[in-house]
Amino acid sequence: MSRVEIINAVPRIVDDVKRVCAYVRVSTKDSHQDSSYNIQVESYTNMILRNPNWKFCGVFADEGKSGTSTKYRNEFNQMIQLAKTGNLDMIITKSISRFARNTVDCLSVIKELKLHNVEVFFEKENISSYDTKIDFVISVLAGMAQEESRSISENVKWRQRTNFKNGKVPMVTSTFLGYIRNEKDEITIVSKEAKVVKKIYDMYTTGSSLDKIVEHLNDKGFKTKATNKKYYRSAVRNILTNERYTGNAILQKSRRAYIGDRNGIKNQSSLPKYYVENSHPAIVTLEQFTQVQQIMHERTLKNNQKQIPINKNSNLYSQFIECANCGNYFFSRVNNPGKVYERHMLICYSNKNKKTCSAESLFEEHFTNTLISQINYIIANKKDFLAKLRSQIETSPNILKRKERIKKITYALDEVKTNKSSIYKSKVTKLTIERARLENDLLITYNIDVVINRYKILLKGFNTPIKTIEEFPFKQLIKKFLVYNRNYLQLIIDPFESDSSTSVIYNKSNYEYTIRKTTNQTSSELVFIY
Repeated sequence: MSRVEIINAVPRIVDDVKRVCAYVRVSTKDSHQDSSYNIQVESYTNMILRNPNWKFCGVFADEGKSGTSTKYRNEFNQMIQLAKTGNLDMIITKSISRFARNTVDCLSVIKELKLHNVEVFFEKENISSYDTKIDFVISVLAGMAQEESRSISENVKWRQRTNFKNGKVPMVTSTFLGYIRNEKDEITIVSKEAKVVKKIYDMYTTGSSLDKIVEHLNDKGFKTKATNKKYYRSAVRNILTNERYTGNAILQKSRRAYIGDRNGIKNQSSLPKYYVENSHPAIVTLEQFTQVQQIMHERTLKNNQKQIPINKNSNLYSQFIECANCGNYFFSRVNNPGKVYERHMLICYSNKNKKTCSAESLFEEHFTNTLISQINYIIANKKDFLAKLRSQIETSPNILKRKERIKKITYALDEVKTNKSSIYKSKVTKLTIERARLENDLLITYNIDVVINRYKILLKGFNTPIKTIEEFPFKQLIKKFLVYNRNYLQLIIDPFESDSSTSVIYNKSNYEYTIRKTTNQTSSELVFIY
């Protein structure tokens, strides 16, 4: 008989704890949906925390976002990015229609998540993305949801066009200067705001330019109604070209190219337009409005005849270069156009018509070369850049503060969890939820791995120095360019879009430029804000 040796096997310990998050979305922002939104967030938080085999990894929530496309859902996209970096095992969501109403988006996202071993569970349909029939089911259900979205869209269009035909004028008075709706939902004039509108029209018809009007309004401390910010050219132009200030309205001036499109396009002739007379009180006369349009047309023709060269970078640097002295942005202008001394300049907006800021103007070529130089430094030192960035944001006060609080809560839970009284049970629940919310914040708002991966992907395709600024998506890397003076510039990298003043210099370099045969030197700093 052969000898049998018995071996006591050591059981293999398997970590069955899943890292689970939830995704919540409500389509509108009315009070009923606000309640639904809050209930869903609270419900999923408690559901995940109660399961001993699950580790809470946050509730990602988009409020007031449409489901027809994933493009405009910030937290949804952040959740997917988190999954790609290996920080999630499972996503729970209410239904396919909450996850996506676009079949193509839904299937492509699920397929991508499978590649990263992340499961999606749809509660209403009681189906997992790991189900072998998921593609067929998703196609059918998401297609039905997409058709529902199309049907709703068509119903909304029909209602709006019926209102247009009946002369009912839509006006969002909360952002429309000069008007408000009363308790009867009637459009009425706000006298204080109407005076600003009349002043704009009066100044323009007596010879003032758009820039002069902007300067006057900002000097007087007026703010735009829509954003409560300083006035700018396009805001004034919109007021001067809006026929509704005459008490009349042209309806259906724009249309949507497709369902879910957020950007309306000009309605040339594909749909009928409606002109409604005396639909609401007038602030300016039709005669004055017509006069303004004529003046604007004549000025446009006159400017076109001048044939001023267009600066190719005028939009490239829009709202990117900030004055450290007054906070205004720099704009692009061509000095001495068509002449031998023609130069492309960057000028603080405060100095557009008269010098009110101490900021010096910059040669655009000098600025662009400085920017290219710093970007090429990052490209040549990718690993060092990412390592230094990680080391800095790991010491971010926002992150350290949350980690310290989590540590204190964990210690407190260890102290009270053995107590069986109802008071202590309530305290445990409260502390557990607070810790979960802090961890959720670290995962969603201050996730270091997601940030580093974003910059890594951005730099991946660049292995050699760039020669022109158009080659590189610099606004995805650098938040803004601060100008202290012509000889001191700062490039700000702010991974978390924070208001923190904590910063460290990553790279400092000098760039030489010439003014009137004199050689000068600019010091530029690449700065991490964390």
